[in-house]
Amino acid sequence: MHDPETIRKELESVRQHDIEEYEAELARAREGMARLEDRSRVITRRLQKTAREHKVDLAALHAVHGDEDEVFSAYLDEIRPRLLERPSSVEADLQIKAMYAPALDAAAVERAEPIGTLLLAPDVKHFEGLEGERGNPWLIPTSGSGRIHIGQSYSGSGTGSGCWGVGYVYSPDAANVYYLYTPPKTGILSVQTWTILHGFWIARADDGCFTCKNAKAYARMQVSTVQNNIWQYGDSFTICDIDSGNVDTYGIIDKGIHLYTSRPVLSGAPVTIRVSVVVGTMAKGSGSYAEVDFKSKAKNGSELNYIWTPCVVASYV
Repeated sequence: MHDPETIRKELESVRQHDIEEYEAELARAREGMARLEDRSRVITRRLQKTAREHKVDLAALHAVHGDEDEVFSAYLDEIRPRLLERPSSVEADLQIKAMYAPALDAAAVERAEPIGTLLLAPDVKHFEGLEGERGNPWLIPTSGSGRIHIGQSYSGSGTGSGCWGVGYVYSPDAANVYYLYTPPKTGILSVQTWTILHGFWIARADDGCFTCKNAKAYARMQVSTVQNNIWQYGDSFTICDIDSGNVDTYGIIDKGIHLYTSRPVLSGAPVTIRVSVVVGTMAKGSGSYAEVDFKSKAKNGSELNYIWTPCVVASYV
């Protein structure tokens, strides 16, 4: 076990790095969005002027899609409960974790020590219902279960057609879980992580004649390591990637993901191992919607959607 002061210093260092990196990403996204909004206003004025010159009734075109919000509300009331109200996987996950122990004891590996988590979001409203130390745009969860809760949803807005809407640069939510390992010798270190994912995604955009609708639902995870402030990135895995102007699809995410990385290490200097999950959504046009959810509970309060990394191990190549 590492001493508390070593853990505190290492955790503060990587958290601050990740917060600053995320804040810079948000700033770039907001600048890009502002440029798109400016450009969209110019194009909208031009299109509306052309429509008036050709006596096109824009109000009539918009009215064709006037019931989109009502139709979408009925759609979500039908689909979302199917994804939410399913049996809990907590007990099954604990059984899986119990299977790891004898296999790891028989292998030439050492377990890394869990030291903390960090949630990042473009808006603190995304942390609603989660307990922890809050900042902007971050939250340090206080839950002792080791399970991480993250999710994002986006509803299309603007005119029903979406043709006057702004293009987008989406800002993802992120969850980082940190592990610590101190190499006993200098060499090439191999790191393996096992993560269990339970969640769901929805993407809907009814794009057709005289419409410009779009929906995006995206989730990815990656493992990375840092020693002496030198970062190195390893395996990544795309959990879902839906980006379409005409889509009506959804799915449950029940996966066990194994990620791998290796790097040169010096003996005696702590190595922080970071497992990251990033989710992003965006939708354009009323009735369009996207969601990636690893946090919602069932109506009875049981835990259904979460991310859990029960095992991180290290060995030498």
